[in-house]
Amino acid sequence: MLQGRAREGVRSAMTPVFEAVAHRNPYPRDMFDEDGWNHMVLKALFIGSTLDPIQGLDARANADLAVMLVDYAHERWAAGRPVSPELWRCVGPFADARALDALGHVLDTGEPRERLAAALALRACPDPQARETLARHSDCTRQLARMKSNDASARRFIGNPPERHVHRQRTPFLSSWLLEAVSPKRRSGPLSRKGASPIGGRQTSIV
Repeated sequence: MLQGRAREGVRSAMTPVFEAVAHRNPYPRDMFDEDGWNHMVLKALFIGSTLDPIQGLDARANADLAVMLVDYAHERWAAGRPVSPELWRCVGPFADARALDALGHVLDTGEPRERLAAALALRACPDPQARETLARHSDCTRQLARMKSNDASARRFIGNPPERHVHRQRTPFLSSWLLEAVSPKRRSGPLSRKGASPIGGRQTSIV
């Protein structure tokens, strides 16, 4: 039952509901199969949620996810829409020729956060072509050096621009509520009422 509720949560288009399951939570990392994991990461990008708080994001990156993300990037570009710089984090270690071309395009045309994300992805790629592409953009390598080669700080910069500080204060409380909702043994007090919700008393689709 818990996995079903968790999967339902990460299918939600409501950002606080999605992030209650996906962010700062080991459950998806430990319990989701590869298909469920990949679709959760893709859904995060689709609804505009940040990837950095997803536990196990690097450890569970995989080749199928990389292909999905590159396809998604091309769809966004074809529609004239921006691509989240965080997308490339899960692509770098598994980048094939098509992904390397996409990363080169970002380095050539992207804004600073996008180019930094592409540089980090290329640095994580074992293909020699990735090193060659990165070497042609010395400004990106200098930026990485200024960050003391600290990938964690660079990824926080990429994933958390100033405008991205909404909903975060609600997420821990909503996470607790979600766990109460999916575990009958833990229900108590007002959370045990059918349809109860911490968000202004409104019902949500996951109850």
